[in-house]
Amino acid sequence: MIRKILFHYVNIILLPFGSVFSLLSQVTLTQYSLPRVQTQLSIFKNSWPTRIGLKIFGIPHIGLRLRANQIMKNIPYSSERMLDAGFGTGIYSFTLSRYIDRIVAVDNEELKVYHARAENPFKNIEFQKMSLTSLGFPNASFDLVVCSDVIEHISNDALAFAEIARVTKKNGIILFTVPYVSQKNKDSYRKLDHQRAGYSQENIKKLCDANGLRITNVNTYSYNIAERTSDINYRIIKYKPLLLFLFYPLYTIARISDRILQIGEPNGIYFRIIKEI
Repeated sequence: MIRKILFHYVNIILLPFGSVFSLLSQVTLTQYSLPRVQTQLSIFKNSWPTRIGLKIFGIPHIGLRLRANQIMKNIPYSSERMLDAGFGTGIYSFTLSRYIDRIVAVDNEELKVYHARAENPFKNIEFQKMSLTSLGFPNASFDLVVCSDVIEHISNDALAFAEIARVTKKNGIILFTVPYVSQKNKDSYRKLDHQRAGYSQENIKKLCDANGLRITNVNTYSYNIAERTSDINYRIIKYKPLLLFLFYPLYTIARISDRILQIGEPNGIYFRIIKEI
């Protein structure tokens, strides 16, 4: 327990999110651009300057960092077996690999699974190609599930949510983020390959009630000022010197504005959920 608490403090609170990617020979990311935000999977070779940059700055992506902050500060100390549901780049699995005893990470995109397996330096992470609507695990397999901005991409989101609930142990924890049903998301969700414009607290509560789950904490994030800093972040993502110079000032503005000002509608919503039956 002491080891886990120390790891939590050093690696989750002190080190920048994404610094674990400095250990990999290459990084698989989703390339971002405007006006269509999400485009294709890109492979970046990790040269020594890139490794140093990742170690110091982490992933210079404001939207990801705002979401990750909600997840990472709520990881329970007692977790032993975790499901990374829709792992994407594998960043949560890689970051938590020395904190959680066993991690199984699933995604339905074969190329992502291939690269994650090829780059995986951790023996306690297993990457599998699998759909969230048909998880190939017994009931009550995991005491922690992380699912960050995934189910909005799935047509049958209710089935995916039910499958996540099924494989979660009694008293297990689900840490969950989705886009908020804001006007911005209503206007742009099709460009982001989302199946729906977003979710409200009531939407997620209905899914929880149907699956023996209870919401214990809710938080909204990425309000108007944070979204504007994210837009600037996207525009300068290709200009590395400028990005390194501006990222932390922009990220600091986003964090402070989300905590103090909260102007306009949020872009994301976080839930901590417990399985009661």
